[in-house]
Amino acid sequence: MKGMERSRKTSGPVAAIPETRSPVHHQLGVGMPNGKLMADEEEEDSSYYPELRSRLVMDFWTAVHPHGKKPEPRSYHAATIVGRKMLVTGGNTASGSTNDVQILHLGKMMWSGIVEAGPSTPTQGGMPKSVRRQRLPACKGHSMISWGKTVLLVAGDMDLIGDQTEVWSFDLQTRLWTKIAAKGEIPAARSGQSVTRAGSILIMFGGEDSKGHKMNDLHILDLKSLMWLPLHTTGTGPSPRSKHVAAMYDDRFLLIFGGASKSKPLNDIYALDFETMEWSRLKNKGASPSPRAGHAGVLVGDKWYIVGGESRGFGVLDSLVLDIAKMTWSIAAIAPPNSVLANQGLSLVPFQRKGKVFLIAFGGHGNKASNEVQVLYIPPSEYFTPASPPRSSSSGLAAELSEGRGSAAAAAASYRDAENTFGEAAAALASPKSSNMKKMKRLTNSSSRTQSSLEAMVFDSSEQTGSARRRSSASEANANTPTSRNTGYLSEAFRTTLDGNSDIELLMELQDADSVDQRAFLINRIQRKFEKKLAAAVRKNERTEGELAAAVRGKEEAEKNLASVLNSKQKIELQLASALEAEQELKDRVAAAEQAQEDSNNLCNVVHAENLRLEHDLAFLKAVVEDTQKELQTTRGVLAGERSRAFQLQVEIFELKQKLSTNDAPQLVSPLPPQG
Repeated sequence: MKGMERSRKTSGPVAAIPETRSPVHHQLGVGMPNGKLMADEEEEDSSYYPELRSRLVMDFWTAVHPHGKKPEPRSYHAATIVGRKMLVTGGNTASGSTNDVQILHLGKMMWSGIVEAGPSTPTQGGMPKSVRRQRLPACKGHSMISWGKTVLLVAGDMDLIGDQTEVWSFDLQTRLWTKIAAKGEIPAARSGQSVTRAGSILIMFGGEDSKGHKMNDLHILDLKSLMWLPLHTTGTGPSPRSKHVAAMYDDRFLLIFGGASKSKPLNDIYALDFETMEWSRLKNKGASPSPRAGHAGVLVGDKWYIVGGESRGFGVLDSLVLDIAKMTWSIAAIAPPNSVLANQGLSLVPFQRKGKVFLIAFGGHGNKASNEVQVLYIPPSEYFTPASPPRSSSSGLAAELSEGRGSAAAAAASYRDAENTFGEAAAALASPKSSNMKKMKRLTNSSSRTQSSLEAMVFDSSEQTGSARRRSSASEANANTPTSRNTGYLSEAFRTTLDGNSDIELLMELQDADSVDQRAFLINRIQRKFEKKLAAAVRKNERTEGELAAAVRGKEEAEKNLASVLNSKQKIELQLASALEAEQELKDRVAAAEQAQEDSNNLCNVVHAENLRLEHDLAFLKAVVEDTQKELQTTRGVLAGERSRAFQLQVEIFELKQKLSTNDAPQLVSPLPPQG
């Protein structure tokens, strides 16, 4: 796939998301991350697998019952395989949407749940600035893709109100969710979309928004740069839909099957060739699939398995498989009624153990939500088409895609040939030196010469018979005799016989004629016949001239239409250029407005911080003033007490002085000193 090269190096803001090899290069195909699903990470329950192997039968789904506490029944959740673990996240339960993470340990065949952790400090080594840890909101209709030891959750119907697609990362080591801050042209928020991975690229198609509007847009997310980009394609692509399935085959073809349109479920299949970026609708061969939505699909080698789904209120019982090498549908298994395999919103993942592949189906909603687990064993002979090596079957799909384009190209070539033929005919008719005109002139000249020759022949014959006619003038009075009547009868019979002869026979009869009357009759007959031919040729010439005039008028009208189309094209190009300039100007204005908004936000932050500082200083000054006022009031009270005490001291001194003066000698009593 162009623009989707692989690299082992990890850089940029996604250093925390390790890269793995593209799953389509593994022997078992897309949907099997790391190419090895049975890494020796934990002890497996050896007592369980003999029981499982004894119960699994090819072409039949088998219910398994893992140990531990079962997850809450749910639908429209997401599941993926990491090592020996099947992770199940979110979904719609009886109590509403959830955000829990459930793990099925395939080695032990045991369920265990993970308590969703809230915000925490970064792990050792730190986290990129573009990554923020948050609590995963409750979600349903989302997609999960494994990426090494990390699981990526894309889009979905979440409790948080947002208008853009969100991407979350779950680290199995820290068991913490991290919201990834993506860049670029972020798609609108949606649920029921399909997300596939090719190398370090995620490909998202379709879905529906919060208002139920279906979409058929195509976007890619580069996991190295965390950049969203829209993809522009050619050809007639799939109609807007949700709850469909998609698969990436051979790193070249994106396959889309089924889903729910605005009014009904679908059973069409489309393929996007990433080498030409052209959509093509594939023909349903073999067992034609029934329309369905909410089904699950997984690609294993050359086979695409489709399980479950809902069609007009009823669960779909047949599990289908598409042989991509032959582009033929067939039935892989039939599920019993009220089975998890006939549910909508179920999950389906492939699991490999010791060279054997199992399909694991979980959950979904039929008559009620389910938490059952079903397993289908796929023998190795079913992975690839025996007639071809594993990765050579893309040529068959490419031939299938080019078949429709070949028909369209042939039709276009036929149309161009018809246009060229019409143009040549019009040019031939319009040219005064054309072969038709020359042929018509030669015919006219030849007719004139033939007529002159016949006239000369008639004249000579008349001269030769003149004397005989004069000699027999005496017998003209006896023209009505029986002999003459017999001669006239013979002439009529002779003329009737000549009516069916050709020109050559007439000339031979003329040459063999004995009497002058017979020669004159034959000459007149040939002349009349030639005059008819000449009149027919003249009429044909007139019709040809009329057709020529009509062709010339059609050519002039076509030239006028072409000139009008060219003028319209120029006007449209000018309008497009103006629209592009206006769009660029609008983008510049938006960028300037965003920059101004950012500057304003920064300034507001500065002003807010300054206001907070001033408020803090003002509160401190108020406290100081209050303390000062309290101290001042205290000082005033102390000063008043001291003044009162001083006054009393003065009174006591005065009284002592009076006593002293009274004891020493009688004196006049002096007035009291002034107060204050």
